[in-house]
Amino acid sequence: MKPCSRCQTANRPEAAFCKECGQFLGATCPNCRNALPSASQFCDACGIRLASLASLTGWVAGSLAGAAEPAQQVVTVASEPPAKHPPAERLPKLPESTGYSVSQEQPVRSGITDLPAAAELPSRALSAGAARMTEVESERRVVTMLFCDVHNSTANAEKLDPEEWTEIINGAFEYMIRPIYKFEGTVARLMGDAILAFFGAPISHEDDPQRAVLAGLDIVNGIATYRKEVERRWGIDFNVRVGINTGLVVVGNVGSDLRTEYTAMGDAINVAARMEQTAQPGTVQIAEGTYRIIASEFEVEKIGGIDVKGKSEPVTGYRVLKFVVTARRLRGLTDTTLPLIGRVEARRNLSAAIDRTLRGNGQIVTIIGEVGMGKSRLIAEMRAEWDSRARPPVADTTGYTLDRWYETFSLSYESTRPYGLFQNFLRQVLGATHGESPVALQATIAEFVAAMLPPEHHEYVQNTLAALFGLTQADGASLDGEAFRKQFYEIIASLLEVWAKDNPGVIVCDDLHWSDQASIDLLVHLFQLTDRLPILFVCALRPDRDAPGWQIKIKADADFPHHYTEIQLAPLTQKQSIALVNQLLPQVDLPETVLETILARAAGNPFFLEEVVRALQDEGAIVPGHNGANWMVSPDHNEKIVNIPDSLQSLLMARIDRLDEAQRHTLQLAALIGRSFYYRVLEVIVRDTSAGLAEGGQLDRQLSDLQRMNLITLAARLPEIEFIFRQALVQELAYSSILRKNRREYHERVGKAIEALFPNQLEEQAIVLAHHFSAADDRQRAVKYHTIAGDAAFRLYANKEAAQHYAEALDCAPGASLTSEQLIHLYTRRGRALELDSRLGEAEGVYETMRQHAAALNDQQMELAALIPLATLYSTPTSFFDPQRGDGLSRQAIQLAQTLGDRAAESRILWNLLNLNRFSGHTEEALQAGERSLEIARELDLREQMAFTASDLCHLYNRTGQYDKTIETLRETRALWRELGNTPMLADNLATSSYVHAFTGDYSGAAEYSREAFRISESIQNAWGCSYSQAMIGQVYWEQGDPDLAIETMRSSMDYAEKAGFVVAQVYTRSELGVVLGELGDVEQGLATVRESIRIAEDGRPQLLRYPLSQLARLHLLAGDIDAAAVAVAELRERTGPLHMVQPNVISAIECQLALLQGDATEASRLLEQRLADLRRFGMKAYIPQGLYLLAQARQQAGRESDALAYLREARELATAIGSRWMEWRILTALASLSPQAEAKELCDRAKAIVEGIERNISDPALRQSFHNRPDIHALAHV
Repeated sequence: MKPCSRCQTANRPEAAFCKECGQFLGATCPNCRNALPSASQFCDACGIRLASLASLTGWVAGSLAGAAEPAQQVVTVASEPPAKHPPAERLPKLPESTGYSVSQEQPVRSGITDLPAAAELPSRALSAGAARMTEVESERRVVTMLFCDVHNSTANAEKLDPEEWTEIINGAFEYMIRPIYKFEGTVARLMGDAILAFFGAPISHEDDPQRAVLAGLDIVNGIATYRKEVERRWGIDFNVRVGINTGLVVVGNVGSDLRTEYTAMGDAINVAARMEQTAQPGTVQIAEGTYRIIASEFEVEKIGGIDVKGKSEPVTGYRVLKFVVTARRLRGLTDTTLPLIGRVEARRNLSAAIDRTLRGNGQIVTIIGEVGMGKSRLIAEMRAEWDSRARPPVADTTGYTLDRWYETFSLSYESTRPYGLFQNFLRQVLGATHGESPVALQATIAEFVAAMLPPEHHEYVQNTLAALFGLTQADGASLDGEAFRKQFYEIIASLLEVWAKDNPGVIVCDDLHWSDQASIDLLVHLFQLTDRLPILFVCALRPDRDAPGWQIKIKADADFPHHYTEIQLAPLTQKQSIALVNQLLPQVDLPETVLETILARAAGNPFFLEEVVRALQDEGAIVPGHNGANWMVSPDHNEKIVNIPDSLQSLLMARIDRLDEAQRHTLQLAALIGRSFYYRVLEVIVRDTSAGLAEGGQLDRQLSDLQRMNLITLAARLPEIEFIFRQALVQELAYSSILRKNRREYHERVGKAIEALFPNQLEEQAIVLAHHFSAADDRQRAVKYHTIAGDAAFRLYANKEAAQHYAEALDCAPGASLTSEQLIHLYTRRGRALELDSRLGEAEGVYETMRQHAAALNDQQMELAALIPLATLYSTPTSFFDPQRGDGLSRQAIQLAQTLGDRAAESRILWNLLNLNRFSGHTEEALQAGERSLEIARELDLREQMAFTASDLCHLYNRTGQYDKTIETLRETRALWRELGNTPMLADNLATSSYVHAFTGDYSGAAEYSREAFRISESIQNAWGCSYSQAMIGQVYWEQGDPDLAIETMRSSMDYAEKAGFVVAQVYTRSELGVVLGELGDVEQGLATVRESIRIAEDGRPQLLRYPLSQLARLHLLAGDIDAAAVAVAELRERTGPLHMVQPNVISAIECQLALLQGDATEASRLLEQRLADLRRFGMKAYIPQGLYLLAQARQQAGRESDALAYLREARELATAIGSRWMEWRILTALASLSPQAEAKELCDRAKAIVEGIERNISDPALRQSFHNRPDIHALAHV
């Protein structure tokens, strides 16, 4: 049997680590893991050559995984302790300085806390790392790099003999290297008087940056005694300095056949070197990349910008002062004031456990969840509840105050330190800090024991606790393993008996997945106290079934079911994840693509969500809002998150590094295929890249292993066996670790494999194929599949995706052989997709680029294809509307089309001229161009062009009052759009039908068409269509007596109009909203709204100004400001063109009303009679009740009351027929003023009922009150 030097447990002869305490038992072969006899030259199991490490040089070489010999790789293993330099009798004992470790100030008498001997440290690192260094190819990964060198070495070396200086440096290396291995880093290089170490390569730990900083602190603190010895013996000031940085590098073996070295390449390592060069002697200096990750766990001092060669901006540096020990590792955003999301049941169970404990019943709770699932946040919530409900601690007669809540924890780099969990616990109970010297710690123990225990127990307890912490025992004796275990169990149990005898308490044990076996055994032993004491044990751990901590769950469930509660933390649902994002980024309207990326990457993990959001903030994608309180999306953000946050890279890479090389290679190839991947595709790639893995069921075993490790999961078995990565971040990280030069080759193989395996599904696989061939730089195939994918997206109105595929196809075009027709297709389709996605500026750029390309190729057909959409862009009422430029391009295009004999193009250009003249107010010219365009289209049976031209001719028929012809043409084009499957234009047709029916007084038909148009537009995410479908129906809802629905619809239309650049709705609908607000009594807000619409029109569409000017005059009349109204009407009359772009040019109602209020009844009557005649001629029934109402007022003002009464009765009849409740109550009130008393009361009652119904549809209290305060409403209420 092989005895353990630490706890004396007998282990089997081939054991590498003690089964009881985890102590390292001897060197192990890095190739086959066979235990090695001391000073082996070759492994007696696999025959690999080993280098003897009888010197410090050999020890460091061991960390490099071997010295190279020609044609033979040599792996080095530390098989015996390195020699001391200088000799041990001339130097003080090597110290440990973190507070967990051994100190030279007091010799260790017990092996309980001893770290592995110097020789064992590199062997343990080699057991996992050396093999990887020799086996893996170079890879990309985030690594924390530590440089340490001797300060002022040149000057000091000059004062000494080379042999003396060598003796000093060799001694210093021991102090510099031992902490690297203590925290499981890798010594990559010795450089004279300096070392370079890696944390995170070749093996990652999730807390590599923290380990590196702790190692740095150990180095500068631990070398203090050696400095004094060097100064005493040689009379020089000797010191070291440490620089650290975390960042992306390429790591691997570099060199030639004669000499190789495992090293890192990249900018991040240069920054680390610069941190070391600028650090003060005896300090640890870190760069921003490390600081961001470790900030919550260390006290640091910012030292400002540091110049780094090759960088345009200085790099911020920080001096690390000390480690801040915390029971709870801080992850993510620390604002616990944010509501806890998705953990209602867990929170309820914890509250119930507190209830039972406070009633005197002991409890055991396990909180089990993957990293980042919210274990620590739940503990924080629980602590707050406990503090609010439990009795506060009080000092006893000894003067000591024992808290009722203690939190202890395990650390990842202390998993082999026996009873580490309880050392941390006892430090809290004793009031000791982790930085205390052994002398101070011994005094603290003595003081506590003297105060708390009878004298007869002092020596017994002090000796046991001294053994636990590796201190000198009072009687000079040493406790062996079993004696110590027995005494320590008794002391801890007794302490808790006294602590919880009269008052409930909580002991939180966090991160138990890292705990040592001895701590877990003791904790399970203590669970029996819950049968008689009100102790609540809260145990937080990850679902790592191989870790000793998993026994906590098993034992508690099996032996203490009456006290046990288990809380399993599942990922957040998508709804919960969105709620968390909204909390982290309040009042941010995230683009859908950004939100989808965040959710996909985080996979329901709250910590991942927080870190991805933080990365967005760090990258400047999300920036503080204008008021500094909220956040907003940066206008420069391209809606893609490029980098995985460094804080997650180490954590996730640690999971990947647990895989053996075959598993890792499989994972990387799967990741390269995509987030989900088909088994058959992976099988082909594995066969091509690593034949052995594809044979004998090896691939199946690898995939089973990856599923068991929760890295991938089976997504489907039919029609194809398909797997998916559980977390998108794992897939991205595995992919990003592949060198770029290898990625291209693998992507090409994947693309060809998919082509071969799915020859009949190439369109379905087009997006995937386009991705792989683009990454492989196979441009011909990339263009082919991006075009197929773009066309498919375009058909489905997925304009953003279509535009992206066409753009990527065009990016690949220079390396592909494309015809003119292919280029025209890509340019015009991309431009149109951008237009439909409301990205008009980008569309303009595409068409201009196409013109330049055509000129370079001297291709007139391509030039014509570019001129037509450009002319269309400038002829459409958007922010790009430019009649002069549109006309010039259209004339140029017509001439070129006629030269080329392209009549189809001519028809399209004439359609452009139709719209250009229509929106410029030139109705006759527009009709002429439109009917000629339609004629050519009918001749050539260009059904799509027929539909486009006829659709826009409808608006001209509206303007000329030919509503019957409009409705007939709309019906015809609607059938064409359905035939052609053009959903956006079908919605456009329905929206046009809506306002035509509104003008003609068919309110129910108008609303029905509007709803269908909006539904279609919303389903295809067409912002223009969403705005247009609601642009004029709001006025119908207003007339129907529903102000809330009217305002909501108008505002929705305006919001969509702003997204789409639809200026007409921004001007017209905004003006109508202003009038609605004014009619509700808030004239000031109404005026501000209309003035904003005037400003928009003046900025880009002055031909739209007449309508908002008429509404401005109307609001002035509501306010009683006749003079201001007259000024607005005068400006309105000075401008030419129609009052409303889609209506016949009739006299405005406001001109009639102004004359009436100015007291000119004759002029008012004349204008109103003319307006009514035009309205009747054009069939515009919706406006006739208002005209009759105003004409009645004019007749009444002229003393012709009988005429007035006749007009009002006609107006009432028509208003009732079309459902205009707004006009109806006003007409009823006017009728009442001219009717006998009895009839008047009935009329007023009816008017009151309508007004009360309108008031019920005003949810805004302020608007309801202002409406109620209108003089006419107030008067009606008191009739």
